[in-house]
Amino acid sequence: MKPGSFFPCSLLALLLPGALSAQEPPAAPEIVKHVQPEYPADLKSFLIDVARVQVIVDPQGIPLSLISNTGLPDYVVQALSQWRFRPAPKSKTGAGYAVTVRLPIRRPVGDMIGGMGRFWHASRKAVDDAFAAAKDLDETRAAALEKDLAANPDNLNARLSLLAFAAAASGPDAVQLRLRQILWLAKNMPGAQVLGAPLSIPHPPAPSEAALYEELRQTWLANLAANPKDPVVLDHATNFLRFTDPEVAEKAAQQALDETHRAAVFLGDLYGLALLGVTAVDPRTGHPVEAADPLPATPFAQKARAFLASTDDLRILFSALSTVSAAGPSLAKGDRTPAGYIGLCEALLARARSYYPETRARCEASPPPPSEAERIIVGGNVEQAMLLKHLNPPYPPEAKAHGLTGTITFRARIGKDGLIHDLELLRGPLAFYASARGAVSGWTYKPTMLEGKPVEVLTQIDVNYTLNTR
Repeated sequence: MKPGSFFPCSLLALLLPGALSAQEPPAAPEIVKHVQPEYPADLKSFLIDVARVQVIVDPQGIPLSLISNTGLPDYVVQALSQWRFRPAPKSKTGAGYAVTVRLPIRRPVGDMIGGMGRFWHASRKAVDDAFAAAKDLDETRAAALEKDLAANPDNLNARLSLLAFAAAASGPDAVQLRLRQILWLAKNMPGAQVLGAPLSIPHPPAPSEAALYEELRQTWLANLAANPKDPVVLDHATNFLRFTDPEVAEKAAQQALDETHRAAVFLGDLYGLALLGVTAVDPRTGHPVEAADPLPATPFAQKARAFLASTDDLRILFSALSTVSAAGPSLAKGDRTPAGYIGLCEALLARARSYYPETRARCEASPPPPSEAERIIVGGNVEQAMLLKHLNPPYPPEAKAHGLTGTITFRARIGKDGLIHDLELLRGPLAFYASARGAVSGWTYKPTMLEGKPVEVLTQIDVNYTLNTR
């Protein structure tokens, strides 16, 4: 069965959250037909990325919908749609069930390492807008804005403006203001996107801020303990804990390696920061601004060095290289590059090139020229205002006839030319997959500019299928 074809029985319920409780899955879900992906003939140099895919199956054992922890290329989706599972036991409800499969996927090495840096979970535009809005604040206005939050605590725009104002200001009052906003979010909205941004990483505290800082630390430890497999909580918790509790952040990421492909990125980033002894990052870019000099010899730094010298997990290796190579020019801006940096970076680079000679990373201890970035990654969907050409996907006739609705979510790479270059499925009903993919592949965006030059963008795109019932 090809994606986009109609699935037998009227199974709208299986497309909706909570519907799976109607039928327990078989004790040991059995794959009765296993189809291997037909990989492109030119895919010679590749890495194995293990996807954890939840397959929602109808009562006849036919895949209905997919939810993946990583993007699924079209040839993988095509193969999975042809899998068949043991039919569900007969029941009064006639419901299907969910099966979780681990699927090794071959990916081009260049694609894998291109997105290995830790990225903004919050929209870059939203954070930049917050810093722009913060220019209109002074201490009096900031205090009034924070007071207003008592009546409207969920006003994220206000909190974002206060975070930006405090990050750009100096002095203990500004530090405590920033800590208060991060702490409220960590306690009440731990999934808020801004918590995945460098804006939510405060500098090490002075004695007057130590109590608030420790409360924030304990909050993240509690969030992580309560939600160890939640990829968003992992992102946000390790964003903070990588500086205060690297061992805890390491353990959390290691436990989540099979849950989210980003866990390997977090580990590499953690090890890279430890090698340099980074203690503070720029609130806008996340690039290091303070580091140990000379390179630290702490037990964790030594552990990180030994691991990166021997690991065969290229995801972690290239993530660490991304962090370390970006740190040199960033630290050089403030004359904070540690002695021994070049040797450390070049050792990582040599190891990376032994696997992938085309690696473009560089080891430099001088400020970078403008617009060095080739690619940026943004959390959430690309701004609709950037969309120049939008093809509405056709509603699959069979799905429409049976009243099916749903959302297809893609991970996309938008090139410097504004065109879609890679489109991979993250989740959604297979009944809509072909329609959505065909339409989105033809979308055109206004190129994203960074310091006056176009850059690639990695993002997510949602395609909604709804029916007008009026």
